[in-house]
Amino acid sequence: MVKLCKKSELLKEEQKYLDINPEYNIGTLASGGDNISNHPDKDEIINKISSTLKEKYDNGEIILPKKYGKNNPNWKGGSNTCNSCGKEIKYGPENCIDCYDKSGKNNPFYDKHHTEKTKQILREKRLGTYNGNQEKEVLINGNEYKSLSDAAGDNNMTPGAIHYRLNSDNFPDCKYLSN
Repeated sequence: MVKLCKKSELLKEEQKYLDINPEYNIGTLASGGDNISNHPDKDEIINKISSTLKEKYDNGEIILPKKYGKNNPNWKGGSNTCNSCGKEIKYGPENCIDCYDKSGKNNPFYDKHHTEKTKQILREKRLGTYNGNQEKEVLINGNEYKSLSDAAGDNNMTPGAIHYRLNSDNFPDCKYLSN
């Protein structure tokens, strides 16, 4: 049967063995740390790393940032939480897109207007499309309507009143045309 131990207990046990025979180990701490200082090939490893970096730097492959971490505008690591809802956000502002205030001056279209040409293009795109509440078609007093809203407008009633009549047994002349 395997005995379950906490990580801290395992590290203490490993440290005991490292302290008994330190000459057989490169690192002196069970928790990790510096593994180059006591390595027998320390100079060779450092020279290899140094020459590789110099070669890449000279060829323009390495561009060292002037700022590190969150101070670097190109940094995309880590994660934050939204100040308003607590949702995890990758990087950037303090609030997620759902909580960001987009009213008034914070709206990207604030104090801007469509040109007449843009308005005309939008008008032409909408031409011939139905702009009402696209629900099920209804039949009210023998008249067919594309939606509950259209029926309400033609009969001087609210959509709620039409909805009530469609679902009531007291008004047999009001019904949905499709399921």
